[in-house]
Amino acid sequence: MVSDGEANVGETRPEAFAAMAQSYSSRSVSVSTIGLGRDFNENLLEGMADAGGGSYRFVGNPEELPTVIAAELERTTQTLARQARVRVHAAQSVTIREVYGWDVAVGPDGTEVYLGDLYAGQSRKIVLAVDVPAETLGDRTVARADLTWTPVDGGAEGTANGSATARVTTDAGEVRASVDEAATVAATRARAGAYSRASADAWRRGDAAAAQGMMRSASGVIAETLAEVDAPELRVDRDAIYAIESLGSTEGNSYAAKAASEAARALSR
Repeated sequence: MVSDGEANVGETRPEAFAAMAQSYSSRSVSVSTIGLGRDFNENLLEGMADAGGGSYRFVGNPEELPTVIAAELERTTQTLARQARVRVHAAQSVTIREVYGWDVAVGPDGTEVYLGDLYAGQSRKIVLAVDVPAETLGDRTVARADLTWTPVDGGAEGTANGSATARVTTDAGEVRASVDEAATVAATRARAGAYSRASADAWRRGDAAAAQGMMRSASGVIAETLAEVDAPELRVDRDAIYAIESLGSTEGNSYAAKAASEAARALSR
């Protein structure tokens, strides 16, 4: 779906469009959305893409549209799984405080994240902030994750699972030695993405000062990690955030909101 404007005739509720996209997804038809220009409703298009199991792209220059559509069509030919979802089950006394960058459904079967279609060569990440009680030292399970998906050929549902463990310790040196650089980078990008999302919301409200402050917070999170970890991808992210921060004054709040929103998705997922 390509849109260059607001939904203003007939049904206009974002939740109704998301429900429509979800109905297509349940019939093994993914829904991807492309926002063109400056005047479309990115929240509506993002919601449709998430519910429809597809992808969302912001295209500021119409000349980019053929390339973006061609890339999306190419991806659909490499679909490996449909309706993929992850259910995270927190261990006893562990609390899931936040899931960065994804809409979640919380129920008796755990915290569910809907991933939608998965493509060859694609990677997906889900970063959670959790509270782990510190009164008992030693190794403990933090959470279990169950992945399910529908094969493209319509066969039996696929499943996979894994668990996350952590060691509770009072030894600061042991904590520093245990740091996983790849996980640190992923968590940093997710946290920066949360600030980018808040920045997009502020720009939509017309509060440029708050929006720019949030983008500075995003770059600050990245700078903290770069002081400890040599991660080239974080330097690229930092430069992109610097560029978005100035868009409000050069391109207008609406354009800046769309750029920050797309950055949030890229950083968090």
